[in-house]
Amino acid sequence: MKIFRRIKKFSKYILNGNLKKLYQDVLEYRSDKLSIKANQSCLALLESYKEIFANGISVQKDLVFLESYIADCISISDKASVNICRSCSFLPIKTENKIVYIDNNYSKIPDGLFYWATSIGLVKYLHKSGIHLHKIFYIDQECLDYSVSRFFLSVGVISFDKFLELNKNHNPFIRGAFICLGLDEYYIRQNKFIQSNRVVIDKLAINPFNGLRHTLGWIGCGLSYKYLFYKAKQFSLAQISICEDDALFSGEFIKIYADMLDIGKQNINWDSISGFMVEVPDDVIVNSRMVYNNVNYLNIRHFVSTVFNIYNSQLYDKVLEWDELNLDKSQNTIDRFISTQIENVIVPCKYPVLLNDTASTLWSGIDKVYKLKAQTAQIILEDKYNELSDIC
Repeated sequence: MKIFRRIKKFSKYILNGNLKKLYQDVLEYRSDKLSIKANQSCLALLESYKEIFANGISVQKDLVFLESYIADCISISDKASVNICRSCSFLPIKTENKIVYIDNNYSKIPDGLFYWATSIGLVKYLHKSGIHLHKIFYIDQECLDYSVSRFFLSVGVISFDKFLELNKNHNPFIRGAFICLGLDEYYIRQNKFIQSNRVVIDKLAINPFNGLRHTLGWIGCGLSYKYLFYKAKQFSLAQISICEDDALFSGEFIKIYADMLDIGKQNINWDSISGFMVEVPDDVIVNSRMVYNNVNYLNIRHFVSTVFNIYNSQLYDKVLEWDELNLDKSQNTIDRFISTQIENVIVPCKYPVLLNDTASTLWSGIDKVYKLKAQTAQIILEDKYNELSDIC
């Protein structure tokens, strides 16, 4: 009966449009139920819950997939039935409710709601055995605190603030300030990025970062950026470079990237230096133009695309205002949010970064559309530059 009363209560929040209250209440419920303590390391946490993991967690009863539930029920009507996992076709209601810890190849994989794989090889093994990647989480033994708390954050057991507390000493920039953001579980995308960009990766020491996950993929993407900006501020980095694992670097990228870093050191005001922009409106506001090493650049008030950018430290606090509880996808994707916070974006009229032929983890079938829009955007940038040249 308690479960039904809770569902009825949460449904009322949805019908009244109070999604933030719904999300906060469920996070509070889960934290109380599982007794998550902020001062515990995830290693200790894992030890504490070994018995629970062995016996299985009733995650569906505890509404762990709240995010899908919200996404599915935003437009709910009075006579609509509430189906917690309807939007998760990869999570059948009758799946056995437990986390399966995989540290070896099994002749028969146990039934489970989630799978913790201790190597990328085991991630591949599970995936090729028919387990959906949404159910698989890579648990890096060398970064256990991050990996386990990443899982808890993904399924809504802990809040983002709690996640930050559990990872207060984690430094994703320890090997350098150029990060490639991806998801380790999506190994095909990761492998394609490495194969397509090996020379640039080696030359510039680009470091992979296993991004945060969420049942709503665009929220997971936003959390990843919020975390990276939080850490950049924590470790006092003057700027950070972030590409995503669908980036394809041109043959001139190494040279142009060095130029971009030099431009960032000049006495000019900039929030971001972008290597790829998916769209540029005809009425874009142009602050100024410049030529650097025979490459044309514009400084504009526009930002849409996180494929590759250099971010200035003056932007950190602004991005940290992004609210992961705002579920309005039309306004709150991380690139749209950054666009509202940014005034000076330096972008070359000819992009040094393209899109790889890789399926998006966020938006199905959108890659081809992105490429066409990006081509149009470059034409607009060139036209804007030439208009200014005629005037100057």
